[in-house]
Amino acid sequence: MFEAFKRFIDKLAKANEKEFQGVNPDCCTINRPEQPPQRHDEKNSH
Repeated sequence: MFEAFKRFIDKLAKANEKEFQGVNPDCCTINRPEQPPQRHDEKNSH
């Protein structure tokens, strides 16, 4: 049972390394999109 848990943790660590590319994730970066949403400017839409 311990070996299965260890394999799971190793796979999780590799996935996190690939996802976060060596940067420590924190609450400000986890769910932040790559680019901020663009606001539609009503003045220039016509």
